[in-house]
Amino acid sequence: MSKSERSDEYIIERIKKGKTGAMPAYGSVFTDGQIIAILAYIRGLDD
Repeated sequence: MSKSERSDEYIIERIKKGKTGAMPAYGSVFTDGQIIAILAYIRGLDD
């Protein structure tokens, strides 16, 4: 499954909370606005 098939909410939660053994949590590093910008960037990768 590509990232674009995931919901925005799923991707936002994954950025905030991370995934054990795969990705650190960034919820305390980025503001909500920055996380939305990251999501927009990820969505733009599929164009």
